[in-house]
Amino acid sequence: MLDWVHRDRIGWADVDQDGLLKFSSIIRFVSAGYAGMFPLLMEGSRAEYFATHGLQPIVRYLEMAREPRGAKLDAGLSLRFTVRLGFGLDRRSESRRYGGHDAIHLVDEHGETLGHWTQHWLWFDPNKGTLLHEPAPGFNADQSEELPSAEAPPHSPIGAGGGRFRWTPRETDINHHVSASAYLERAENTLADAEFDTARLHRASMWFRRPSVIGDLMTSSFEELDDGTLVVLLTRERSDELCVAVRLSGSAASRP
Repeated sequence: MLDWVHRDRIGWADVDQDGLLKFSSIIRFVSAGYAGMFPLLMEGSRAEYFATHGLQPIVRYLEMAREPRGAKLDAGLSLRFTVRLGFGLDRRSESRRYGGHDAIHLVDEHGETLGHWTQHWLWFDPNKGTLLHEPAPGFNADQSEELPSAEAPPHSPIGAGGGRFRWTPRETDINHHVSASAYLERAENTLADAEFDTARLHRASMWFRRPSVIGDLMTSSFEELDDGTLVVLLTRERSDELCVAVRLSGSAASRP
């Protein structure tokens, strides 16, 4: 287990019209923190690790939340990372799949919690197209722990269609995949176009099923569940393959 604190500042573009921290800014803060944390686990950067070992971390599930209170501009922000390396069990084959479980708390300079982030990720070898079934090489941290399982995804909505779109270069990352912030923004846009009050949504959960790349023609569908939770699916139009399921709700409290 590794505990690590990353410090940043809340800028003008990080809050919305109600003064709340944006989901896109939480993603930006967390990404900056990971860049500084990775060298603590091993020698070198994440890019150097991939060049040496050919492994990439791929996120399978993440949850983020923001507290429904205003964030002060130009205030200091601390991200308190707790990273656990280990394995999850593939229940069908009983084989181990190695990766990590990360919990991050976002706290302002006065000690007030502004948000949290939890994610489950696995090591992937893009050259072989396979997940890693043994401890990742090059790490000086213990990897023998069985990691907590991710929350089960919501049932696929059978509700209304939200439209069609294609990904643009600004929505991709260096691995040529669509970024988490782009998936979430498209889901929020789908709900806004359907005239849902997205300002009340303070928690977002995302289940990643297949990567999506620039130029993919996508469709979105959505459904409002009985408890007021909103679920959006982003799917490839031609193959009808689900890429990501997004669930948004008004509660900022983390689920167990």
